[in-house]
Amino acid sequence: MKVKKVFIALAATGLLMTACQTQSHREAQAMLDSARMACDNQRYQEALNTIERLRSQYPDEIEVRKEALKLFQDASLKMAQADLAQTDSLLQAANAQYEAANRRATANRQALRATEAELHHVNELRKVRDSLQVRFDMQCAKIKYIHKKQKE
Repeated sequence: MKVKKVFIALAATGLLMTACQTQSHREAQAMLDSARMACDNQRYQEALNTIERLRSQYPDEIEVRKEALKLFQDASLKMAQADLAQTDSLLQAANAQYEAANRRATANRQALRATEAELHHVNELRKVRDSLQVRFDMQCAKIKYIHKKQKE
């Protein structure tokens, strides 16, 4: 009789654990599907946030987390590529603006007509251009890193 009760208790515990795992798996899969939908709609940050929540809330869902890692890398890559394209456009515009202002300031400096405000403006444009160049270089490095991680 005691053995029967122990067996029933173990079986019930096993069923309960299995039921929890499947519920946990379904919830994790739903979060992954939500992240995929966000990524498909170009809401990359939302997808990344959803994946982060999935990883923290369901640490034991290894297979779902593996899929989520691939999606995380894809979303990060697409977000970095979009930012790179925007930064490139801004950098080209800033570089053209700086070059034109610098040519005028150089000509005025040679003719001894350059003003302090004009030279200050050229320096400000150079700071903007240089900061955009740094951002551009960092996005390029980030994209290379993501490509490297995707190959692993």
